[in-house]
Amino acid sequence: MGLFETDKELLFSFYDDVMDFEHIIIDITENPGGGMVYFDQLVIAPLTTRTLEVPAYQLIKGGSLNMHYLRVEEGMKAGTCQPISELPEMEHINQSDLADMDYFDKEVYTVHPSGKGFQGHIWLLVSEKNYSSSEYAAMFSKQSG
Repeated sequence: MGLFETDKELLFSFYDDVMDFEHIIIDITENPGGGMVYFDQLVIAPLTTRTLEVPAYQLIKGGSLNMHYLRVEEGMKAGTCQPISELPEMEHINQSDLADMDYFDKEVYTVHPSGKGFQGHIWLLVSEKNYSSSEYAAMFSKQSG
């Protein structure tokens, strides 16, 4: 994140050079993480032509510490946290993990376009070395198409 402004100049200049290409390949295979805002503002926003929204769910196990520190009751009152029985059907969710959960919290990640956007195909290369915000980049990219 300390190189955000420098990288912004470099990336936006690169995007200007390749906007007429058919493909852009973004390789994050060696990237263990960083900041989600970096990916949102420096990769997604300048390349997308439309607002993208991706839902994400945090599954929560009950218990006094989780109830307190995750503020489950406040989330239930606000409507952001719900009983696990209300979780939308997910085809590939691990049912044994789900059986141990009591609540879920839904968050929607939203990115608005910040430029004219890229009309070609965008490829994101990932690896087992990705976690944290690099995993977010992969998840957001897959879910938003």
